[in-house]
Amino acid sequence: MKKFVLLVIPSLENAYHNLKDFVAIPIPVGITTIAAILEIKGYEVKIIDADAENLAFEETLSRTVSERPDYVGSTTMTATMDITNRFYSRLKKHLPEVVIITGGPHVSALPGETLE
Repeated sequence: MKKFVLLVIPSLENAYHNLKDFVAIPIPVGITTIAAILEIKGYEVKIIDADAENLAFEETLSRTVSERPDYVGSTTMTATMDITNRFYSRLKKHLPEVVIITGGPHVSALPGETLE
């Protein structure tokens, strides 16, 4: 049975003084590249892009839980780190066995602080 990876792009809503009001929805080049590589390696992959799909925090969480993935991956920047932490904390309450993987600008710039 294929392992299932769900890649989640968190919403910019409520991020750093409503950052969503000031920036365009970025094209998720990194996440889509990772998805393509995972598919080549034999994983089942889906992407939830909260901003592109106009999903609120609770909707994103609910959809993620209902998918029952083996792994959840996301990208985060400093402006969305609080949202990402809250999302993963809540997700682990529903799916304690899920493996969480995160990357992106914040993680690359502050790896030690991110792990704390």
